[in-house]
Amino acid sequence: MFEICQALPDMMLIKIELALFGLLILLSVGVMRSRYKHANQIDRIFAGRKSRSTEGLYTRYFLGMGIQVCTIEKVLDVMAETFQVNASLLLPEDSFEGNLSYLLTLHDDIEIELIENLEERFSISISDTEPERIKTIHDMVLFVSQKMKSQYPVNSAYPLPSKPPVALTRPSQ
Repeated sequence: MFEICQALPDMMLIKIELALFGLLILLSVGVMRSRYKHANQIDRIFAGRKSRSTEGLYTRYFLGMGIQVCTIEKVLDVMAETFQVNASLLLPEDSFEGNLSYLLTLHDDIEIELIENLEERFSISISDTEPERIKTIHDMVLFVSQKMKSQYPVNSAYPLPSKPPVALTRPSQ
């Protein structure tokens, strides 16, 4: 490579450097436009929404369904991390076939990334056909909750000890 550079006239090297610099600028502008477009699309999707707490979502949509608040929180966190959105703006009725469909077009493997992130976060296994049933965030929360219950039935992951635990006491001084 060094020999080729020495063989090229200085003017040719300057032109190559300028062309590479111009290409770098074009790529940077393209990335900035893409981020701007993404931010605008996200703003349109969530226009007029107020931020909600996980507890508020739980109380309004999932109370009495046997779903833990931490499951809802983790599902929303996975969504936020995967799609780069504000988790507090997501609602259970948000649909992957409707208002969230844009998010599935961010890149070719985004759906696979979402499933892998759910599997990793919840230590569950999701078959190739199971995600087809998930149409909304509500469906996703229910699916993950049911999956966890079936993979980790009560007392299977943490069996009760055969002896009662020994009470710890402070040594007298």
